[in-house]
Amino acid sequence: MKSKIASFCSELSTSFWFVPMLLAVGAIALSFATLALDETFKNATTFVFGYDRGTDGARTLLSAAASSVITVAGVTFSITIATLAQASSQFGPRLLRNFMSDKGNQFVLGTFTATFLYCLLVLRAINGTGSAPFVPHISVTIGLLLAVLSIGVLIYFIHHVASSLQADYVIASASHTLDTTIARLFPKNREQDGSAHTRDSCVQDIPEDFDRIASPIPAVKSGYLQTIDYEQLTQLAVEHDVLLRVEFEPGAFVVQGKPLVLLWPTRPSDDKLRKEIQQAFLIGMRRRTAQDLDFAIDNLVEVAVRALSPGINDPFTAMSCLDWLGEAFCQLGESTFPSPYQYDDTDTLRLITPAVTFQRFADAAFPQIRHAARTNPTVTMHLLKTIATIMTSTNKQEVRTALFHHATLIEHGSRQGMPDGADQQRVKELYQKVASMLL
Repeated sequence: MKSKIASFCSELSTSFWFVPMLLAVGAIALSFATLALDETFKNATTFVFGYDRGTDGARTLLSAAASSVITVAGVTFSITIATLAQASSQFGPRLLRNFMSDKGNQFVLGTFTATFLYCLLVLRAINGTGSAPFVPHISVTIGLLLAVLSIGVLIYFIHHVASSLQADYVIASASHTLDTTIARLFPKNREQDGSAHTRDSCVQDIPEDFDRIASPIPAVKSGYLQTIDYEQLTQLAVEHDVLLRVEFEPGAFVVQGKPLVLLWPTRPSDDKLRKEIQQAFLIGMRRRTAQDLDFAIDNLVEVAVRALSPGINDPFTAMSCLDWLGEAFCQLGESTFPSPYQYDDTDTLRLITPAVTFQRFADAAFPQIRHAARTNPTVTMHLLKTIATIMTSTNKQEVRTALFHHATLIEHGSRQGMPDGADQQRVKELYQKVASMLL
């Protein structure tokens, strides 16, 4: 249930309709409130700093404001679509989610929509016929203020769109998502889960007949595994005195009917337990960064690889991506990863999950950039400098070993991709510097 609520909130944050809908509802409520005030004070002779003209002037003013604002809203929407198309072609379609979740764009569209609705609802209340004409002075004044606000919002929107298309802005936004994901999944100073157990002792706690008699619990549908409620799985395992082994990690694509979890001992008649276990897994059409750190890394890697493509050939953008990746991996190098073996209060093994290692994240970040930059000495050397920076920020031997492995592959690829011997020599010198840090 928690994962479904989190997914729903995430979908709302990336939708163009939610914030404009809220502002539109607010505009409707505001129109009824101001019209009620006008009805209450309709016998007042003056209204300080307010609209004090007749019905024809009020209609003309609100009509002009409503028609102008809805026209600007259409233009704004067209600009937004064009921005999304350009961002998709230049930075990759997966980064469209960052543009869609931009609260600034949602607020701009919502402001124009709310102003149009407000003016339209106030316009219908103006009555110029009969012996007692009614001009809602307060409401018309508020409509005028909203129109002025819309002009300011339009100026902000033009500036915001121009800024959001800059490569540095896109890279920084993707990096912020990566840093947030790291901080959420691997908080600093967290104790290692199951630290009282060594890996060998955990393996020994797995029943010998687990692989032979464990019953598979299939995925209810095909799609990307977005989140897993590990707490719920552990609780279910304790309540039913079973051992669960999760076969996939967030971000993996699962096929309907294929094993999602292995349950030991077999409970063939307990359909309720199977459904409860399946509810702990949220499967959707696309990947999310809630528990999928590889996807957050892929966003920066994709920008770098596209920048190094022959059609774009922008090494400076690629180097900027490497800088931010290096910053994120400095955090990862000091992080404590959770144990794949979860025990209950009675020291009984209850849950086994795929292992989380620094090597896995390094394999997600560096190979594609290495292949794309093997003929570019500047980016290749910057990649080695980034690895050196990460190595200086950690004392963990397993982290340094994983980084040195990729540095070796980078140096080997440069000898094959760079015909210039001078470039190869400079890459070799940087590689030797990285090698010296391993000692």
